[in-house]
Amino acid sequence: MIPGLSEKNLIKAFLAVSAVIFIAALLGKFIVFGSRPGNWVYPYISSFDLSRLAPFLIFIPLVWLGLRATHASGEREERSVIIMWLILGLACQYLVMGLRGPSLGQLVADPVINSYYTVSRRFGFVELARNYLQLAASGRLTLHAFGNMPGKVFFYQLLGAVTASPAAMGHIIVVISASAGILVYSVTKRLFGDRLTAAYAMILYLFIPARTYFMPAMNTVTPVFPLVALLLLLIYLQSKRRIFLWLLGAACYLMFVFEPLPFVTGLIWAAVIVSYYREKRIGLKDIFYAVAIPLVSFLVLAGAAYLVFGINIPAAFDLIISDMNNSHVNLSRGYSVWVFENLRNFFFGAGIAQALVFFIYLAKAGWKKNFFRMENLFLLSFTAALLIMDLSGVIRAEAGRIWIFMMAFLQIAAARFCASEKDRSFLYIIVTAAILQTLISAATVGFLLPFRV
Repeated sequence: MIPGLSEKNLIKAFLAVSAVIFIAALLGKFIVFGSRPGNWVYPYISSFDLSRLAPFLIFIPLVWLGLRATHASGEREERSVIIMWLILGLACQYLVMGLRGPSLGQLVADPVINSYYTVSRRFGFVELARNYLQLAASGRLTLHAFGNMPGKVFFYQLLGAVTASPAAMGHIIVVISASAGILVYSVTKRLFGDRLTAAYAMILYLFIPARTYFMPAMNTVTPVFPLVALLLLLIYLQSKRRIFLWLLGAACYLMFVFEPLPFVTGLIWAAVIVSYYREKRIGLKDIFYAVAIPLVSFLVLAGAAYLVFGINIPAAFDLIISDMNNSHVNLSRGYSVWVFENLRNFFFGAGIAQALVFFIYLAKAGWKKNFFRMENLFLLSFTAALLIMDLSGVIRAEAGRIWIFMMAFLQIAAARFCASEKDRSFLYIIVTAAILQTLISAATVGFLLPFRV
């Protein structure tokens, strides 16, 4: 410990200095997004023009004023705080996206970057649902549409029922992704019973760098599914109303059709149930219902979708796993390289300051005081889920994009640490660092233009 400097001030100094070093490394193009040994790199496409900072010299102080208003707000202003941060989060995202070149419409309609849109225009819902496996086998599903569950194409078909404009679709995706911040707020408040932690979590979620890097990729929408599932579970545990378990099963089915990977967050669901049981807020019967009813709901919906539309999710899942394994071999994505590189890219995408706070929280957590308290179980289950996902080797490359849904849960952990420290300056440092990281890297790195090296 440095004489005259408290542990809290030392942590803040460490965060600030680390953020400055990281941002300087970004400006010098020393940070690698992707992996050269792993044959997948997001290239630097330009140098950062300092004149691009001009709008943010106004915007960042506005964010600081928003933080001040959040701290001064009471329960009556809760809705106003949420709306304010949605506006600020969207404003920041649009400011940054305006610096990176291609428009939302161009990105949505690009057949290489976003083949889901292309396929959604080529086939109708019923045709795709009934013939997904045959279309995939015949090579008529291109790129990402072939290597993913059909839910992402269904999503674009749903958007197509609202608008035929790729640009409008892009804007809808931006709003849906940002609106998941409301889910983050609701989940966090129910987890910890603390409005300030919930506000912090929502704020940090809205400023996740990777959400802007890869907008409007479908991965920026994925967090909605595990967040809805966890929220439904929490509502059931607190109300004992079983209708929410039936809805949870339906949400799990939709998540599986869209993106199965977030089921790894089931470890967090289990941790929440353990915490409630240890606190005697639920009994064994409640746990039985929490497992059995969603499972029945999932199976009934899956069976109905198969009988009515021909959606065969086991066969589709087997197809994407086979394609993923082939990709690892064909693209020379070795396990030993990506088991490390995935985590590095994940933490970069989540925000360097948020990632450092997560590690600090992990080191400082009061494991010996009360191991089974919600904070500890959430932190432990999230860390376990992240490590299992990494060590499984299912994903090799692009973790900074594909794991955006896990970044949402990392923000909850970081928010809990900041709120528990009872020092407002933590969030000023983290949010400022996140905005600058997002601005500089999004303006200089071709995140939607990867190439092999």
